[in-house]
Formats: sequence, C-alpha cells, structure tokens
Amino acid sequence: MNRNETKTKDLMEAAFLEAAGMDFLRVEPNGNGDFYFVFENRGECEELSSSYWSGKAMVNAREFTRAVRDFKDIIFRNK
Repeated sequence: MNRNETKTKDLMEAAFLEAAGMDFLRVEPNGNGDFYFVFENRGECEELSSSYWSGKAMVNAREFTRAVRDFKDIIFRNK
C-alpha cells in the first residue's frame, strides 16, 4: 500500500466511499478471512470517513446500495 492509499474492512464505510466518488483500487485479504477495501486519495477518504462516522455524510442512496451489492459480490467471490 502506498502513502496515498487508505483501506477499511468496514463494508458500509467502503460502500459510502465508493458512492461518494472515491476511486476503489482493489480488495486485499488480511489473512484471517476478512478483506480490506483499498481506495486512492487518503486525505479525502479520511475526511469523508470522518463525516460518515459522525453521522453527517450524505450520498445518493441508489449509488450507496449499488456499492454495497458490488462489494458483497467481491467478498463472496474471493472466499
């Protein structure tokens, strides 16, 4: 992982970042059956994640739902 990347293993946070327009790069296994979702632009992702966890985030609901489905598909394909 380079310094401009960030990762999360929280599915909903990852879906939010995707719906907010962040560039999804890849999924990485963490060695114990879980996966990390890796995104580009660490600084902007950290700001968006902060708004997500504070309950102040807003994204298009359809995009969020699509991202959740897409990431679930990725997880189940890689298990």
